Amino acid sequence: MDDWLENIAPRRVGAKALERYNGLVRNQIKPHFATIELQKLRPLEISKWLETLIAAGDRSTRSTRHTHGVLRTALNHAAAVEIIERNVATIIRSPVLQRVEIEISTSDQIATTLEKMRDHPSMFPIVALATATAARRGEIAALTWAGIDLQGANLRIERALE
Repeated sequence: MDDWLENIAPRRVGAKALERYNGLVRNQIKPHFATIELQKLRPLEISKWLETLIAAGDRSTRSTRHTHGVLRTALNHAAAVEIIERNVATIIRSPVLQRVEIEISTSDQIATTLEKMRDHPSMFPIVALATATAARRGEIAALTWAGIDLQGANLRIERALE
């Protein structure tokens, strides 16, 4: 796992994804499999691990699926370079994605948030923009003056930063 994280993953994903991978390996994968040699890892252990992650109740199904995907990707590499004979993480399916209704902030909640942010002049424009447009952090960070039309009250989001 460490070799994959240090040498392979950085060539395949961006910095933000790599940071997420490191956290998932450190907090969700290694603690469960630290005592098991890769060659001795069996589908049953993968299945029990996924059940443990779900039972903990502190992460979404999407996050659990993503964690399983990171393990599967790392083991794919281990199988490709013949560290293991087969990738047992591909045998066990990720949990079914459960749709969760997203709570939309009310106009009163938005007004309260913006009022509280007025005391933070450097953050207020960012929070106001994010609230008004639903733009993500990386999209806001990538904005340029060329994408902002103040007279026409238009904003063009064309890219995002990691």
